[in-house]
Amino acid sequence: YDSTENVKLEGEVKYLAIPKNERNNSRYSEDRVGYSPTEKGFRAIAIDGVGGSSHPRVLAREIGTEILSKSAIKKQENIVKIISRTMEKVGKSMSDDNIQFSTNPNLAFFQKQKLAQGAACVLAYAEYDGEGNMKISQIGDTVAFVERNDNTWEIIPENFSKGDDFNSMPIQLNCLDPKSIDGLQETKIDNSSGRVLLATDGIAEYILENGGIISFLELLKSCNNSEETLLNRLNDGNIADDDLSFILIESENKRVHK
Repeated sequence: YDSTENVKLEGEVKYLAIPKNERNNSRYSEDRVGYSPTEKGFRAIAIDGVGGSSHPRVLAREIGTEILSKSAIKKQENIVKIISRTMEKVGKSMSDDNIQFSTNPNLAFFQKQKLAQGAACVLAYAEYDGEGNMKISQIGDTVAFVERNDNTWEIIPENFSKGDDFNSMPIQLNCLDPKSIDGLQETKIDNSSGRVLLATDGIAEYILENGGIISFLELLKSCNNSEETLLNRLNDGNIADDDLSFILIESENKRVHK
């Protein structure tokens, strides 16, 4: 699901995804964005591994893969259970018994100290049922922009739209802290148009500081679906390449606003 292609049309769902590139290869990125279609709608997610933690991209990759898997969708499995199970699995894989440390005692000490920090990430998740109901699950400094049927947008969490700063120590999921899942906030929107944009902190902050979501959508439209043009325009706006991860997704099953 970690695609470097920017525009796709699959069945009833259209999406634009720009995953972050690191070292010219997106698989090294600590960010993951993606979606999976459901019977009438979709599941979509943007995940940002927390820098400074141990192997954050592993946790981001595993959570994304599990949430968007066909089996989880078929079972309609709750994402809290999926995330908790995945954090436990990643945490066990990072135990002393499963890690081969360096024979150099100084380096081994550093490795153990790093491991003790655990793998951490923040995320924004959207689930749309094709009938006007959108559920957002969010933690940390990721942001979901959800369009309503009256052409207004809800920003989740709303504190960032009210001027709160994006900081380097957001509330986060950590595989060594099972209770960190309690920080995941769920919001239900019952008059959604089926369009949502999920963004990690860099692009979310850019959107909020540069005219909001409507201006950003106009920017996307002006780029004619060209990823290169978009990246150049964003770079001109003083945003770094490694801050760019978002997914804009729209269901063709729109509930008509009456």
